[in-house]
Amino acid sequence: MGRRAGPLWVSVLDGPEVRGFEAAHDGYAKSKSAIHIRRILMIRETFYLIWDRITPLSGGGSERRNITSRLHLHPGINMDLFPDDRLERGPRLDASKPIMPSGASIPDRFRRRVVPAGPNDTPIITCSHQAARLTLAPLICDRIWIEDGWYSPEFGLKQEAPVLALNKYQHLPAELLIALIPGPVQSFAVDLTGWPNKMELQMNGDTYRLSQLDTTPRLNEL
Repeated sequence: MGRRAGPLWVSVLDGPEVRGFEAAHDGYAKSKSAIHIRRILMIRETFYLIWDRITPLSGGGSERRNITSRLHLHPGINMDLFPDDRLERGPRLDASKPIMPSGASIPDRFRRRVVPAGPNDTPIITCSHQAARLTLAPLICDRIWIEDGWYSPEFGLKQEAPVLALNKYQHLPAELLIALIPGPVQSFAVDLTGWPNKMELQMNGDTYRLSQLDTTPRLNEL
């Protein structure tokens, strides 16, 4: 309680076809000598990009860091991974490269559900709840897994809920990127050549070419 994170800056990004905001906090400044920056972008009111960056402070050291971003989902969510056979063929974890913050390995019940992730091998995760559907596409991360979490609808009440975790294990600066797409996705491909200055995403027959992502994002004319 005595070391609460404080905001470093908050900025609004408002364009004709790309809108969002960026914020940073110092919650890891003392313990990890790093700051966390998050940028959330809405592209043409069609889908969202959540972009996390962890940057080192002076004296932050040169050792590899374990970076994990978690999305806490509602307990009523059903999750499907496409292609679903990747659930069984996900790689075994390398014990020399711990991917839990504590340095412990992933519990056995999650081990078969760890899958590689990234622009050339992107799994598509469909979340459904009643008639609503949301598609998640991890674009920048090394691996993903599903954890047991909890949801609290009111004080003193906990319900089991899934947590989707995205992970990278590397030197700082490090980043994670995921696309959130309302509704189902029939086709999907991404090209991150030139990232973070530009990216191209093809989805459901449409192409989105984004540039200036690290400054003022814009959607290029197609």
